[in-house]
Amino acid sequence: MHERRNMVLTCLYCDDVRLEADGRSSILGWHAQDVLAAPAGAFPLVLHSLAVVLLLRLPAGNPTPDLTLEMLVGDEVRYSVTASEQDLQAMLVDAQKASDAQGAQTIRVVMKFPNLKVPSPGPLCFVAKVGASEVRSNALHVQLQQDD
Repeated sequence: MHERRNMVLTCLYCDDVRLEADGRSSILGWHAQDVLAAPAGAFPLVLHSLAVVLLLRLPAGNPTPDLTLEMLVGDEVRYSVTASEQDLQAMLVDAQKASDAQGAQTIRVVMKFPNLKVPSPGPLCFVAKVGASEVRSNALHVQLQQDD
């Protein structure tokens, strides 16, 4: 459930996202439980293919002067990207086409990270910064595989 006055950032973690000929996207290898289990001794772990679909819900009426997305591995900022003014305007135009009943808009961003090194078990998540506001996403929990 979305809150009317707050930004919400939701991430879908998967192996790959492919753009189909008809304009739809296919999500492959989705980590539906937001958990990635690695065998003992696998750390540092190299994720050969990680893709993330970021859905950033912006409340109606709030200006969007800029957008920065950061990937956190544990508490370390591993990647940071700031949308250019042109890219941000294109994202907002697309988001405006799909406004909800309250007028909120959702920006959709796909990011791919080949050969991402995860040094130890722990959370991997994203932070979206819009102006002076920021919001943290749900995490992908990279953990040791449990032996049965």
